[in-house]
Amino acid sequence: PLLLPAGHIPCLPTKGQMPLVDLNRSCRTDAQVHAICNWMSVLLPDVPEAERAQRVESLNTALDGKGIRVYSVFRIQGHFCFRRHCLRRQYHYLVPLWVFDTNATTRADSATQCPEDASPFVGRLNAVLQRYQGVNRFHNFTDLTKSSITPDDNEAVRQIHQIQASESPVVVDGVHFLQVTIVGQSFILNQIRKMLGLALAVLRGACTMDMMEQALSQDQWLEVPMAPRSHLMLVRAVFDWYNKDKLRIKEGFPEVPSWYDGPCDEMQDRIMAEVARVECTAS
Repeated sequence: PLLLPAGHIPCLPTKGQMPLVDLNRSCRTDAQVHAICNWMSVLLPDVPEAERAQRVESLNTALDGKGIRVYSVFRIQGHFCFRRHCLRRQYHYLVPLWVFDTNATTRADSATQCPEDASPFVGRLNAVLQRYQGVNRFHNFTDLTKSSITPDDNEAVRQIHQIQASESPVVVDGVHFLQVTIVGQSFILNQIRKMLGLALAVLRGACTMDMMEQALSQDQWLEVPMAPRSHLMLVRAVFDWYNKDKLRIKEGFPEVPSWYDGPCDEMQDRIMAEVARVECTAS
């Protein structure tokens, strides 16, 4: 809807009919999950290089006040698909330190909001998170009421390349978090939030590692706790295969970046400040 009024795709003679724009994106997130950067492709009439900056400016004018910014517009090869050619997706989850206090139910109740030494929490959390590393079946880590994934379905099989908490806390507006980095090729609905929800439940003594083993077992159906969506953010997507493609290089198409210095840093700061605000409000 933003492309038509901005004049980037031609209006069709049939009123109310949308043109075929072949829109696709690299990453689909749960509703209300933050994204520092996402990548989208759409069929648009080509314009000279000098006019692409104007296209970015007009799109951002249309997006003003919606919390979304366009960083760049560039041409890609016709066969390229952001969703299929994305090799890895990286997310961050901000875990507030108070959750490691098993006697607390809110941040205000906790004595571990800003400990001098957070290394014991980091060690405990990483020890649990490492169980997710590698290839596992995540049929229990999605919305069982909306998903048709079964334990035997290949859709349930996902590979986690990295899952690890930061060595030291991240402090945002006075709120202390452990930043968990999750890297995988792809994820199913609610998967990351349920991975963190179950891991934190184990740390707080609400369940045991045996339950985690059962949740990852092919012959078990379990309801897994889910962490809040407000603390999860998509950070970047990686397109190494496309960027190294010899035909892309020969034909002069640009690389697909995984990060934009400046705009992405600014968006990350805004999102982290919003997470801290939500955390303080909830407390």
